[in-house]
Amino acid sequence: MPLLEAAYLGEFGWPGTVVVRDGIPLADAGSESPLESWSRGVMIKEALPRPVIGAHVQGASGAWYWVDFLWAGAGVIGEADGIGKYGTTDDDVRQAMTAERRRQADLEAAGYVVIRWTWSEPTGQWLRRLRRALGRA
Repeated sequence: MPLLEAAYLGEFGWPGTVVVRDGIPLADAGSESPLESWSRGVMIKEALPRPVIGAHVQGASGAWYWVDFLWAGAGVIGEADGIGKYGTTDDDVRQAMTAERRRQADLEAAGYVVIRWTWSEPTGQWLRRLRRALGRA
């Protein structure tokens, strides 16, 4: 993260820069949304095993999918679901959700456990599901 480090050095000495300095090693350019970045922060704080950020995973059908978080050894996929990806019209949302259900079924048929969460779900709920899934390995 050279650009991030350079930006930090340019602000060195300002109030709060110690927090920024401590966060730089935790940054990951693979996070594609604020929800993914925030979720990673929660996972780090909760001392969960570090996932691969953004990974290609093959479903039972042979199709390849991009997933937000992957714990390959445990066979767990984490999906931080923002609402925007489903579209804006009722038809877009219906089609996107149908495709998402097929994708998840294909990944589960390949042996993965898929854990999903959104901004609106209480953090403790998805963390419990994630811990339970990670503990099965």
